[in-house]
Amino acid sequence: AGFCLTGPGGVGKTRLSLQVAQHFRAQTGQRVVFVPLVGIKTIEQTQAALARELGITLVDPTQATAQLRAALAGQQMLLIFDNAEALAVHAGGAFVAWLDALISSQTGVRLLVASRQPLQAQAEWVLPVGGLAYPVASEKVSEDVSLTVWQEYDAVELFRQRAQQAHMGFAITSQNIADVLRICRAVDGLPLGLELAAAQVRQRSVAEIAVGLDDAPAFLAAEVRDLPLRHRSLHAVMAQSWDLLTPDEQTALARCALFDGAFGPCPAHVFEREAPAQR
Repeated sequence: AGFCLTGPGGVGKTRLSLQVAQHFRAQTGQRVVFVPLVGIKTIEQTQAALARELGITLVDPTQATAQLRAALAGQQMLLIFDNAEALAVHAGGAFVAWLDALISSQTGVRLLVASRQPLQAQAEWVLPVGGLAYPVASEKVSEDVSLTVWQEYDAVELFRQRAQQAHMGFAITSQNIADVLRICRAVDGLPLGLELAAAQVRQRSVAEIAVGLDDAPAFLAAEVRDLPLRHRSLHAVMAQSWDLLTPDEQTALARCALFDGAFGPCPAHVFEREAPAQR
């Protein structure tokens, strides 16, 4: 059995995995092996990545799983596979079978996988990771509500912290709180979106950032050298998810872009009305 953290890109799965690793190590004193899988699509590449993090050399590629099992035998550890979405798409069934072969009967090895989508394994415990809490649109800003009430929401507080990092003089005031809430709602509380938006306070007012998000959310970008390229803009995050789709899925999603707001399956009665004419 293992746990799978799922959620969109930029929601904080890697950070949460690292936090889990830190708490696990502190509470148990056991080893944590963190295996980044960015761009990895095959079992062979996964085996090489795991061997690298375990500090071993794979002698015979045809016996890689057996050698890795031997390295894990008798170990007490947490094994984390991060950014596993490309592998789940391109080798989903094979990846699940390989994980089962790797850790079956390894009672001391705990498994955590972070992926944009579940592995769809029978023994998998799926833990969805969502955006940070923010006030819903019906919660209007009024003069009789203290600013501290709004700052109790995690999304608002993260924006404030990151905006102050970008511009020391920044503060949430009664004049800009409405636009801060617009930003939180526009990015659906996504931590990466909030951080990229907050970085814009160096060049723009909060109102200008909010308007820009209304027009084109993907415009958010930041040149932060210690941030992976895939997380330096919302466009990069979206592009990575787009590349995971099949051509048919890409076509369907592009057609859904016609909808302004939420959409869902077409009601059955629509087809029922049209069926006689088609016959």
